[in-house]
Amino acid sequence: MQYGHFDPQKREYIIDRVDVPVSWTNYLGVEELCAVVNHTAGGYLFYKSPEHHRITRFRPNGVPADRPGHYLYLRDDETGEYWSVSWQPCGGDLRDYRCRHGLSYSVYECGRGGIRAAQTLLIPRGERTELFLIPGSLRRSAACHLEMAWNGGGIDYEEYDACFREITDPEERLEFARQGILRLKGEEDTPYTTYMKHSALKIASSLVEGRKEEEFLAFLEERYLSEAALAKLLKMTNKAGLTTYSAYILKYQNEKRPRDTKAGKGIPGQRKLVL
Repeated sequence: MQYGHFDPQKREYIIDRVDVPVSWTNYLGVEELCAVVNHTAGGYLFYKSPEHHRITRFRPNGVPADRPGHYLYLRDDETGEYWSVSWQPCGGDLRDYRCRHGLSYSVYECGRGGIRAAQTLLIPRGERTELFLIPGSLRRSAACHLEMAWNGGGIDYEEYDACFREITDPEERLEFARQGILRLKGEEDTPYTTYMKHSALKIASSLVEGRKEEEFLAFLEERYLSEAALAKLLKMTNKAGLTTYSAYILKYQNEKRPRDTKAGKGIPGQRKLVL
């Protein structure tokens, strides 16, 4: 059975039947940030090294399928029908889908419910960014209202801590820690969280300097910063005129301090001895 063919003019391999029995992958990016994606947009992203610096995980030829991935979802508000441009994970009639693997880019095309759509994945040279391109790719004979969404969930995979153990370069450790801030979920001590606690001030300072507001707030919630570290951080933000970050720190300090009890300025949770 033939699943695709090579286009010599465009130098692309075109997969006409996307239900191929094995994962048909392509490599995106030729510098620091790279990705491996398959014929249904399943795949993973990594920085410099797929062994130590994976940003998202991927189980090739696994169960339930080659997931997770780099998916784009569409929904027709008139009918309530929704689907993914790359066939998976929503599925659908195979005749509606096609994949084109080119040199460091992949294009996913679909036609469903009278709507034609395309999604291009690539990583530009000189950038540490993966692009989802959908320029003018939505076409329908009648006017319609479409909603688009993509899988932008937090990083959460079991290999993360194992990868962290292998990193010895201080700057790479700091970058790796910053990339994983939003995946923290109050997990128990691991090499990764231990580093976060011991390097809390350094990490928080780098988040402030990089204006990573969402990551900074998430890091505050983990309560890794001591009172002394918070005081130094507040001094730094005040000196730099970063009033928003100073306000976050003051609010956090206020919420962190023990509140007065009804019986006076006692310790919360303290029991009274009745004679």
